[in-house]
This record gives sequence, C-alpha cells and structure tokens, in this order.
Amino acid sequence: PSPPVLNDASEAINFVGVQHDISALKELDRIKSQFVSDVSHELRTPLTNIRLYLDLLGRTSEDPTRSTRYLETLSRESERLANLIDDLLSLSRLDADAVPFEPAPVDINHLLTSLVEDRRTLASKRGLELKLEVDTSLPPIIGDERLLTQVFTNLLTNGMNYTPDGGQITLRTYQRLWAKSSWVVAEVEDTGLGIPPDEMTMIFRRFFRGHAAQATAAAGTGLGLAICKEIIDRHQGRITAKSDGVAGHGSRFYVWLPFPEV
Repeated sequence: PSPPVLNDASEAINFVGVQHDISALKELDRIKSQFVSDVSHELRTPLTNIRLYLDLLGRTSEDPTRSTRYLETLSRESERLANLIDDLLSLSRLDADAVPFEPAPVDINHLLTSLVEDRRTLASKRGLELKLEVDTSLPPIIGDERLLTQVFTNLLTNGMNYTPDGGQITLRTYQRLWAKSSWVVAEVEDTGLGIPPDEMTMIFRRFFRGHAAQATAAAGTGLGLAICKEIIDRHQGRITAKSDGVAGHGSRFYVWLPFPEV
C-alpha cells in the first residue's frame, strides 16, 4: 500500500490509492474462453462422426455398397476437419500479426478475371453462370495480392455454394466516393438464398453459420467471412453486405479498398 500523506505535525491527512480498470482484460479473457469453447465444439463434431463411421465400417466389411457410403462420409468429414484447422491457423496468424503483409501494386481486375476463369468449368457443372463486369479505367491498388486472392476466393466460393442450379454470380469493379475519400470497390453478387435481416449483423462473427448454410448443408467452417474482414481491415478497407433475405434475390458483398494516391 502507498504511505499516507502527512502534514507538518506528521499526522496522516490523506491517502493515495491507485485503481486499475481491468474490465477490458476480463472481456478479453471472456472472448478467449468463448473462442476455445467454440473451437472445441467445432472440432469435436467431425471427429465424433469420423469415429462413428470408422466403427460402422469395421462392422460392414462384407457389404460393399454400405462400405462405399461410409467411406464417402469419412472423406467429407476429414475434409471438413482439415478446412477447419486451416481456417483456424489462418485466423490465429492474422490475430498474432504473424501473416506477412507485403503491399505492392495489384491489378484488381486481373485478379478477379483469373478467379472467374479458374472456376468457370466448375460453375458450369453446377449449372451456374459466372459474369464479370469490370471498370477498365481503375488503376492498380496497393495491397497484398495473396491475401486479397484469399478474400475473393472465399466470397466467390460462398456465392457458388449458396446459389441453386440456374443461378448467376456476378463480380464487378468500380470507383465510389465515400466519407470524402475515393475507393475501389469490388462487388460479388449472387442470386442465391440471401441472408435474413436478423443475421446481417452476425455474418462476420467467428463460427457463425446462418440459415443458408443449414438449408443447403454447404461445407464450411463459419470462419471464412471473419478471415475476409481481418484481411480487409489490414488493408485499411471495409467489407459490407446487403440482402433482403428473399430466396432468388441473393446477396451482395462489397470490398472497399483505398483508391491509390497519385
């Protein structure tokens, strides 16, 4: 304890106390505990399924059809587990600033064109149309091409996962003025199930999987959009979304990146 404040007669007339506000530390502790709890739950689910189907497989060695079905389930659950671990590692590295950030000029139109061309065949097999509408006058932005590719891969994959056969995913680029600053905007629009209004504030939370994920049983970890937000934050940008939650109206995701200074 601090010594008392004395007067000329050496009498204690006051005391000095120091208080530390630990509410922020408690909140950080709570977030970490919740994160560990969420991770444990998410890891346990595929592991439980893998153990179950391994057990069933051991009992049905004489039934090729059933064995094949069990092996397919094991493959899906193994892939789900691997994807979850990859996403967890990506997120933990971003949190710890352990991911190298290497800014350089990036042609956003070229990046999106390459992604679309790489996935056009897969989209066609699913009965989906990929469209590209780019503003060719946009200058290169300053960013980390590897990290930005991860962002747009996640957004395009989500669009393909949640859009039924016959649907369309469109990628656009353009320039916009917001908050008295110029931005390069890359938009990913789909004609899928959409996002209910009550979920819009939660879609960038870690491990959040909404109605569309449950309705389609699409593979995912609930970490993809959280990773996108972390990466775009690192670029001093913004990622936003719009949807009215009506099936067929789909969703629009907007990535806002600072317009390069001349």
